[in-house]
Amino acid sequence: MSIAVDNVVANNVAMLRCINERSLPVKFDAKFYEGAVEAKDLCYLGFYEEIPVGGIRCELVMPEGAKNADNAAAKLYIMSLAVLPAYRRHGIGSLLLSKVVEVCREKKVHEIVIHVSVENEDALAWYKKRGFEQTGTLEGYYKQLSNTKAAVLVKKV
Repeated sequence: MSIAVDNVVANNVAMLRCINERSLPVKFDAKFYEGAVEAKDLCYLGFYEEIPVGGIRCELVMPEGAKNADNAAAKLYIMSLAVLPAYRRHGIGSLLLSKVVEVCREKKVHEIVIHVSVENEDALAWYKKRGFEQTGTLEGYYKQLSNTKAAVLVKKV
């Protein structure tokens, strides 16, 4: 079994869309995917035997007034992390997360943040196993879901 990670680019961004649509309960608009191509080192596909089966899309969130990521208060926000159900438990999600942790270290970013539906117990457990801590909840975050509450998870890097 070989797994790998590579950047999302214009000719493979449609795969990220397919993975997200088949794996996540929320839908993202065209701007999300256009931004994925522009995100360069913040957006990746995960491959299983050269087949794209996972993806992660992040953005750097800078504190007000900051000019670059050298500011220790910058955060990496995971907008989506998805692996096709048939390919879960093969280390692809962990590999994608490891890649963005590596990027955080390179950019001197010390915190990763993600929102997860409070009903998604498997995802909450997965993130907590990888060092994330729940720091709060947000009411009304998931407009497309019946339970709109999101857990706010944070990992120190």
